Amino acid sequence: TLVKKFDVLIFDEATSNIDSITENKIMNKLFSLSKNKISMFATHRQNLIKKFDSIIIINNKQVYQFNSLKDFKKNQPQIYKITIPS
Repeated sequence: TLVKKFDVLIFDEATSNIDSITENKIMNKLFSLSKNKISMFATHRQNLIKKFDSIIIINNKQVYQFNSLKDFKKNQPQIYKITIPS
């Protein structure tokens, strides 16, 4: 899929069953290959959230969208605490 021309690419839990070192290598390569393209990553991995340009959280039938991790922390502290526990 990545060697073909694409406009939008969606990854659903692409790194859910691998160790963090391998995950970082794969994610860096995916980011490199999808530069200047639209890529969507569905993930439960909290460590990845800081790498995304935009964050969308779906919780209890509510959809929250943020332009950055900073925006996420600042504008929705309740959903942030639920999503990113201390």
